[in-house]
Amino acid sequence: MKIVDWMLSLRRSTRLSKRSSRQHQKSSVSNRSGIEHLEDRTLLTIAFDFNYGGAIGSGIGFEDATDGQARRDSLEAAAATFGAFFDETGTIEVDVTSYSNSSSSTLASAGSSFFLGGSGDFSHRIAAAKILTGIDLNGGDSDASLSVNWAKSFELASDFQAGEYDFTAVIMHELSHVLGFNSLIAQNGT
Repeated sequence: MKIVDWMLSLRRSTRLSKRSSRQHQKSSVSNRSGIEHLEDRTLLTIAFDFNYGGAIGSGIGFEDATDGQARRDSLEAAAATFGAFFDETGTIEVDVTSYSNSSSSTLASAGSSFFLGGSGDFSHRIAAAKILTGIDLNGGDSDASLSVNWAKSFELASDFQAGEYDFTAVIMHELSHVLGFNSLIAQNGT
């Protein structure tokens, strides 16, 4: 069984379980006009809980004394926007680090640990499995990590200048890796 098929089967079984649960919760009470009222629905979204490396004022990036809070606010806003794209619910705990390396071409990086499971020896991502199954496979440990290279010039809002990178787009891209989306494409498109 391919990992994609395994993840899709988990997702289908979770959806069927949610649908069945919702059908049992429907209110069959009707008013005099004959309109059926349904239960309130919980907004489905993936939330991200960030663990920062230190307090504001204790370092660079997210800990920077001047810009640290604005950077944290932008990270959390980007994560909330990204999480709202999904029809699953759950919380992913992410360890966040900052560094500054002007000789690196890397803007940021993120990912989730793998575990062996399912059928055979396929590798699965901890964060994706947590969202799809509701099971926290690594207990109290963080589900993922995110690191940002603050030697690069990021625009946190929308007032872009030449040479600046879109912080929101970079973070959303990196959070997709946390959930298991990969971008392993060669220059020739394969």
